[in-house]
Amino acid sequence: MLYTKDIVNQFVTESKRYLETIEDDLYDLEKHKRNLDPQLVDKIFRVHHTIKEGAAFLGLKNINDLALIMENMFAMIRSGEIKPEPVIVDALQQGADSLNILLDDVDHSNETDISAVYKQLSELQCGKISEKVKKELDTNVALFELSGEKTGFEINQFTLKNLVVRKRGLYVLKFDLTELSTRENNPPLQLIRHLLIKGNIIEGRLKAVLEDLHAGLPRQPLIYEVLYATTLGHRKLPETVGLPEDSIIPVKMPEQATNFTAGYPPFEVFRDFVLPDLADRVRDRDARHKGDKTPIRIWSVGTPTGLELYLLSILVLEYITTRSHEVSAADFSIIATDAAAEALAGAIIGKYSDGELDHELLAEKKSEYFKRSGTSWFIRDHVRSMIDFRQVDLTQPHPFPGKVDVIFCHNVFKHFDSKTKKKIAGRFHRVLAEKGFLLPGEDCRLTGIKGKFEQVEYGETIVYKKNNGFGNTKAGREDKERK
Repeated sequence: MLYTKDIVNQFVTESKRYLETIEDDLYDLEKHKRNLDPQLVDKIFRVHHTIKEGAAFLGLKNINDLALIMENMFAMIRSGEIKPEPVIVDALQQGADSLNILLDDVDHSNETDISAVYKQLSELQCGKISEKVKKELDTNVALFELSGEKTGFEINQFTLKNLVVRKRGLYVLKFDLTELSTRENNPPLQLIRHLLIKGNIIEGRLKAVLEDLHAGLPRQPLIYEVLYATTLGHRKLPETVGLPEDSIIPVKMPEQATNFTAGYPPFEVFRDFVLPDLADRVRDRDARHKGDKTPIRIWSVGTPTGLELYLLSILVLEYITTRSHEVSAADFSIIATDAAAEALAGAIIGKYSDGELDHELLAEKKSEYFKRSGTSWFIRDHVRSMIDFRQVDLTQPHPFPGKVDVIFCHNVFKHFDSKTKKKIAGRFHRVLAEKGFLLPGEDCRLTGIKGKFEQVEYGETIVYKKNNGFGNTKAGREDKERK
C-alpha cells in the first residue's frame, strides 16, 4: 500500500527537478523575446501544468494556485497575448522561487502567505492582456453531463475557446486511487503524467484532503475526478485511460462553445481543428509503427493564383513551429493540382501584390514567408519546397497514387453542375484515407453524397469526414463519434 507521505515526497522531488532549469529557461525566453523558441515556451508551460495538477491531486492549494496563474501566463506568452518583457520574466522568476520555498516546507505550504507574489503576477497579467481576454478569463461556464445533471465543474471562457473547443471531446474521468494503487502498484502521480500525454487536464479534484490521509490511503474508495479535454473518441478512452465506461462521463459542450465556431472561415477551421487531429495521427503512427515514416498527405485542388495553397503551407509550418517536439516538416506532404498549366506556372512563381497579401492570417508575418522585390512579393523557397505541383483535370480520369488525409478544394465545386459534383465527390471519397477530411469551402454543401461522408459544421464552414457510420453533427455539440 502506498502512503500519502511517499506520494508527497515523490511530488516534491519531481517538481523541484522540473524547476531546476527554470532560471536559465526564463533568461533564454527574455533574451530571444523577438524570436521565441516555441518548444521552450511549451516546455515551461508543461512544467507548471504538471506541478499544478499534482498539487491539486494532493490538496496543496497554495502550490496549485501559484502554478495555475504561472501556467496561465505562459499560455498567454505562447499565444502571443503577452510578451516576455523583463518585468514579466522577473515576476515569473519570483513565482518560481516561491514555488521552491513552498515545496521545501510542503507540510505547511497551505499556511504560507503567497498573496504578494500572486497579486504581482495577477496584476501583470491583467495589465498586459486585452479587455476581451480579461472578460473571457473572468466568465465561468457551468458544465453538465449529457443527462443534464451538473458535473460540479466550471470552466472559464478563455480555456473553453482556446483548449476545449479545439480538443472537441470533454469528459469527467473518475479514478478510484485506492484500487488503482493496488492493481498497478504504481504511484497515482503516474496517472497524471499519462493523462497529460493524451490530452489536457482542465481541472482535477480529490474527494479528500491531504490532512485526512496521513495514515495512508483509506480502505474506502478514494475518488479522483478529472475534467479532461482530448481528441480521443469515447470508444478509445476506456483502453487509453484504463477506466470502465461507467467511470467516463461525457460532458455536454456549453452553448458558448458553439458561438466560438460561428463564422469560422475554412483556413481557421483547418488550423484549429483539422491540423491538431492530423498531429494526433502522426503520434499514433509513431507509437504503433516506429519505422513507418509515411507523411500526412494534403491535397490542395485548384490553384488559380497559388495564394490559398501557400496559406495552407504557412499554417502547417506555423503549427510545426509550435509543436516541434511532436511533429516535423517530414511528417507532412502537400500536393497541389490544377487543370490549367498556366495556373500551375503562376502558382509556382508565387508573385503577389500588397493587396493580395492583405490577409489576417498573414498579419505581421508577411516578410517571414514572402520576399519583397520592387512593388511585388514572392513566396519564399522554404514554403514552396513543401509542395508537389501536378496538372490534374478533375473531370477526367486521373491516376492518383496512394491515399490522402485531407482534400482542400476551396470553392472548386461551385464551377460544376450537380452531376459533375457528385462524380468528383465520389473520386474524392475513394482517394481519401480512413477518416480523411474534405474541405470544400465556406458555406459549400454537397448533395448526392449520402452515406459517403459525415458532415461537421463550424459556423458557415462545412467539413466532410470520410464516413465511418455516423450522420451529421455540429462542432461544439455532442460529437456522435464519441458515443
